[in-house]
Amino acid sequence: MNEALSKYLKDKMMADLATVEGLQPRVRPITLMYYRESFWIATGKSDAKSRQIEQNPLVEAVYILKGEQNTGYIRISGSLAQISDLPTRKDLADWSGFIYEYFDSPENPDLAIYQLVPSSIRLMNPGDMYETEMLQE
Repeated sequence: MNEALSKYLKDKMMADLATVEGLQPRVRPITLMYYRESFWIATGKSDAKSRQIEQNPLVEAVYILKGEQNTGYIRISGSLAQISDLPTRKDLADWSGFIYEYFDSPENPDLAIYQLVPSSIRLMNPGDMYETEMLQE
């Protein structure tokens, strides 16, 4: 990951996730996890966002960066891929800790774990006027 971007990334970040329901955008706060150089989210399969992702996996997440007097953001556009691989699910659940607060095990059929595969990552440093494309494929 780009050095300018990596200084802002945390293991767990409160971000806003935008999905689409029909023609209507839907935005809600989530915990965006950054683990093993990938972005992840966990939620319930019966949750509205899971139904929206099933219909259209294209999403955008925004993580607000707070400066002393200004804000900036990291904006990640891409698609969510559901992870069914049990060793990966267990590894992420064990690492995150909080997944066990909502789900008894990584095998729970209502647990949906998604990997956010970025097509674009944009950074606007606090106080800057413009964002910069940071994705290096």
